[in-house]
Amino acid sequence: MKAAVFVEPGRIVLEDKPIPDVGPLDALVRITTTTICGTHVHILKGEYPVAKGLTIGHEPVGVIEKLGSAVHGYAEGQRVIAGAITPSMWSNACQCGRCAQDGAGTRHEIHSGINDNFSFATLSEAEMAKRCREIASGVEAVVVICTNGRGPMVAATLEEQLGIPILDSVAVTLWGALWRQECRPLHLVVTDRSLRVEGLDMRF
Repeated sequence: MKAAVFVEPGRIVLEDKPIPDVGPLDALVRITTTTICGTHVHILKGEYPVAKGLTIGHEPVGVIEKLGSAVHGYAEGQRVIAGAITPSMWSNACQCGRCAQDGAGTRHEIHSGINDNFSFATLSEAEMAKRCREIASGVEAVVVICTNGRGPMVAATLEEQLGIPILDSVAVTLWGALWRQECRPLHLVVTDRSLRVEGLDMRF
């Protein structure tokens, strides 16, 4: 297939590249029309560093040539657009009616409907684990974005069961902060009311 390839700043050329294989969650689209995004202009000018040989183009229109076995809601021969931003049907934007670029039938987000900080703590560990399992199929990781929840308490067990990272926003932020302060904790112990890191005891 012909592809627009970045060679060096000021030079993008058409080259032959092999047609990619289609995995179970992929779609092979024959491009009929594409746009030139501002990103491409920055790449051409050398303002965005990218690897030489990178295929350029992320907002095409085309026809589905082949679908993966696990893809639902689309058909081979269907004309589609590949938007640069593709939120899920469960995102805030889609729930507000802005779902024109959304994927079909894929659940990426679950919202608790909680708006105050304290109430996140009322979600049980079983409920947190249930929500993670509901969206874990076909994803590379699950992120729990919660300011006062029990994600850290269930992460290790879920990672072992599901085989993917469970990244809790509070735990990841804390871990990153500890590393930036050159603290290298071997064990992180979290209970209902305390946090212990290599002898450092913080109560809340």
